[in-house]
Amino acid sequence: MALAKNDKEERPILAVEERILEGLKIGLHIIAKIRGFRVAFTPVVYFYIELVAIDKHNDNQEIEIGFWPGMSNELREAQNTLKEIKERYKSVKIVHLKDPVYLN
Repeated sequence: MALAKNDKEERPILAVEERILEGLKIGLHIIAKIRGFRVAFTPVVYFYIELVAIDKHNDNQEIEIGFWPGMSNELREAQNTLKEIKERYKSVKIVHLKDPVYLN
């Protein structure tokens, strides 16, 4: 789930990153948030990052950008990925969980 490290080899840009850059370029407000789902009849929860854009010039229309690659059953890992996205794309707004997630 974590971002690829830029060491000596340059990695290709992810499709979702390309959509983030395109959205920012045309003035959309990009929002990243953690989403999760529970596997039926189990205590297992998976978390993923959802990205949406808000067009303030078009009546706050919400545009789905997509999902960050990867999924984790560790909330901390999803939170770290959000942090890395914010470090890479400073103008992306992070929406934090409002309610605690109960795993039991």
